Amino acid sequence: MDKKEWDALYTSHQNWKEFVCDLLDKKEIQDEDTIHRIQMEIQEIDQLLKKIGDEWKC
Repeated sequence: MDKKEWDALYTSHQNWKEFVCDLLDKKEIQDEDTIHRIQMEIQEIDQLLKKIGDEWKC
């Protein structure tokens, strides 16, 4: 993975997070189970991106 690919992946994830957070703020997603799963997915992807970023920078 080169820097351009890394930047695109990171930016894509950040944009997705902002979109989902906007939906949650507007109460467009109200099912508690769905909200919990979304939050877990975001956390897992954040952790994976951090791990990939740390390995890529080495």
